[in-house]
Amino acid sequence: MRPYLLITIDAESDDLWARRAELTFENIGAMPRLQEFFERHGVRPTWLVTYPVATSEIGRHVFGEIARRGSAEIGSHMHVWTTPPLAPLTPNDHKYCPLASEISYEQQYEKMLNVTRAVGELAGAAPRAYRAGRYALDGNGLRVLEALGYTVDTSVTPLLSWREPGHDGGWRGPDFTRAPLEPYHPANEDLTRAGASPILEVPVSFFLTRPLPSGLARWLVRLPRNNNLVRALRWSGVVRHSWLRPGREVSGRTLAGVARALIAAGIPVLNVMFHSSEMAAGTSPHTKTQAQVEESYEQLDYLFRAAIGGMGAQPMTLSEFAAAHAAAQPAAPPLADSHARG
Repeated sequence: MRPYLLITIDAESDDLWARRAELTFENIGAMPRLQEFFERHGVRPTWLVTYPVATSEIGRHVFGEIARRGSAEIGSHMHVWTTPPLAPLTPNDHKYCPLASEISYEQQYEKMLNVTRAVGELAGAAPRAYRAGRYALDGNGLRVLEALGYTVDTSVTPLLSWREPGHDGGWRGPDFTRAPLEPYHPANEDLTRAGASPILEVPVSFFLTRPLPSGLARWLVRLPRNNNLVRALRWSGVVRHSWLRPGREVSGRTLAGVARALIAAGIPVLNVMFHSSEMAAGTSPHTKTQAQVEESYEQLDYLFRAAIGGMGAQPMTLSEFAAAHAAAQPAAPPLADSHARG
């Protein structure tokens, strides 16, 4: 099977995790360069845009133009504490950054309706692709997506847990350690299991850094990161776990290794994710200098050449992939004719 290359970017405000009340959008001004870079490689990205970006002057200009070019998809991304209605949910929402999974279906629906309308006005078409802020999708969120006409989500990060203490002394955040590695339709009651939701889940790619026999790779990748064997392999430099995303702890060769490992394990969907702020200097803690931004471009360039030229990967947007995935599924058997049954 020919592999697919998906690029999913969370388009959001500058250094969002600095937890400032005032939002700025300097990084968005650098996104036309990134879109042109994608187009030179024949890559069709999916931009997942937040409400503040979609309603900002620079966001409307940049992503309105990208939408008009027709070489990308514009989807949605929602952070609870920056999306109206903005009624306080914690003692300090900008400090605690409440998650969608911490609020009710009705609250999620209101916020998602607003971001869906804002992104739709920006793009000239209703968004169909989504990623939850901080990956915090739950059963309520899945039902909200279905109600608002979405068809594909990419919030699940297999093998990873985002559980953390909440402001009230409890625990919050999703645990995706047992989630499937391949695209699937989740169960509403447990997003880590396949079920009957009409929403296609396309997990973010997180895997091993070199190809191994499929059975061995699938066994090794699910071992805990503190397992003695996993630690020994990591420390020796033989193989380790890695995101398929640019950054300071990887190289272009590392990313290509992850892509090859996924394909060798029978997982031919390469879902690269990162944040818009990571591709502009000084707007993310991960890219403080222009040299670090250029390094990320070099990593992506290496990955694209290896994946498209060397591995035959086909670039697609999320919704294009969802359509191709649906078309490849076997048709349901026809219902028996009632007259034949007598």
